Amino acid sequence: MVLDYLRHFRTLCDFHTRPLYIVALVPLKSIEVQLEVKDHVATVVSTLNYENKEDKPIEAVFVFPLPGDAAVCHFSAQVGKTQIVAEVKEKQEAKEEYDDALSSGQQAFLLEESEENEMFISVICVLELQVKLAAGHKFDRDIELLIYYKDAHQPTAVVEAGQASAKPGSLMGDPVVMVSLYPEFPQSVMSSLTSCGEFVFLVDRSGSMGCPMNQKTPQETRISSARDTLLLLLKSLPMGCYFNIYSFGSTFEHIFPKSVEYNEMTMEEALKKVEKMEDDLGGTEILQPLQHIYSQPCIPSHPRQLFVFTDGEVGNTKEVIDLVKKNSGSHRCFSFGIGEGASSALINGMAKEGGGHAQFITGTDRMQPKVMQSLRFALQPAVEDISVSWDLPKGVSATILSPPITTIFQGQRSLIYAQLTGQSSETTEGSVTVKFSLAGHQSKNQLHFSLKPAEDSGLTVHRLAARTVICSLESKRKHNGQQDEEIKKKVVELSVQSGVSSSFTAFIAINKDSPESVQGPLQRRIIPTPFYGGECFTKTKCHRPVRESLTGDKSS
Repeated sequence: MVLDYLRHFRTLCDFHTRPLYIVALVPLKSIEVQLEVKDHVATVVSTLNYENKEDKPIEAVFVFPLPGDAAVCHFSAQVGKTQIVAEVKEKQEAKEEYDDALSSGQQAFLLEESEENEMFISVICVLELQVKLAAGHKFDRDIELLIYYKDAHQPTAVVEAGQASAKPGSLMGDPVVMVSLYPEFPQSVMSSLTSCGEFVFLVDRSGSMGCPMNQKTPQETRISSARDTLLLLLKSLPMGCYFNIYSFGSTFEHIFPKSVEYNEMTMEEALKKVEKMEDDLGGTEILQPLQHIYSQPCIPSHPRQLFVFTDGEVGNTKEVIDLVKKNSGSHRCFSFGIGEGASSALINGMAKEGGGHAQFITGTDRMQPKVMQSLRFALQPAVEDISVSWDLPKGVSATILSPPITTIFQGQRSLIYAQLTGQSSETTEGSVTVKFSLAGHQSKNQLHFSLKPAEDSGLTVHRLAARTVICSLESKRKHNGQQDEEIKKKVVELSVQSGVSSSFTAFIAINKDSPESVQGPLQRRIIPTPFYGGECFTKTKCHRPVRESLTGDKSS
């Protein structure tokens, strides 16, 4: 039996985050990636063409890596000339339909989001384009497309009309506005950067850090890159600050019992110990050292800045991010993903909840500017008194959908989503004003927007806003530690209405029109996500329950 099929994924993502890359070890005949950037939304459509060359039907399970801030809003499969478009359903219901379809010999496809993968939405850019890769490209390395455009720091407000078939008053039925802030602070303010602070560095020394960074430079390992990154940071700290260095694996270590003042003597001692760091501490237990760091008292007048270096191979991503969020009032967290394939959910999640910034280091070519950018962010004075106010005509109201903005950095974009409810015959324009202060300098941005946007918009802003609401609800449920069925119900309802995946829903596609049923027991193939060019593999977990095959044998 030879089965050709295509799998289509459509995602909405930020162009300035880590690029989308696709990995598979099953026979891959061809791949196509289409990219459209319009207004402030990047839409990526990936088409993967696989061929089953075995003489028996198989059930292939593979991981499709996504940026941590992507929203999956479409999934379809093509078998021969038959196109099957998946629906979003409650996850357990989708799994049961999938199992029932396989048991009855039907072809079925299931796409579910890992509960370890939290997604945070951020979008940017103003143009339309299509990118084609050279023939023969094997997706054996990250792909990054850089776009430069005028007036990068100009704030914008984009309004998108609601879905005509959706109920007025619902998120999908009302217009949604997306406010984008990318501030550039006055040089007079930036020149007053503080030289104080407590800098705490946390370095992953687990066994996986011995893997190569990428296929191009297999001799360079993740741990050597982490060492080089840390050494650069250590040599760049301002005199008079405080610092300490932790490393972790199955256990954790620290160079000093507590943070010490940064001077020539302490710097030299730290540099010597960092140069000897190897991937020799076993597993990847990051939670315990984080708990220890947060238990240490903060140093007065020296704001704590935490720098985390890891390849992201942890099994408790949610718990780690929640811990960072719980302590966000006492520090800022800057995270570095080391090596291709580092978990964007963990790296972006820690930085977002810790009010810091995330970077991904895949080679030495761009390491220095990325490291120095994060250090500049850490040295920036804190932005205070952030407020958002709306000026709308009578009868129209705005409901903010995004979590409150607590941190604004120069060179980092912040987004605000809001649902516009109601109508007015008085005027067709509204405005939003964002205010904040930085080192005593007051900043004010007022943006005007139309209340009558074009109807044909593709609903991309709505889906990104829906994803933001879904993430907030899921985070609230995790933070409370409760199995809140009311929150789950809201997430499922919004996920199904918007067509955006969540941890409680899944895409399910069943080929009900196939004239031939799948004969014989299915052979399951678990395809791990590989690390390119080496023998290191990222850890994957199959969340599918153990079930009986058509022959009565059990598979996991």
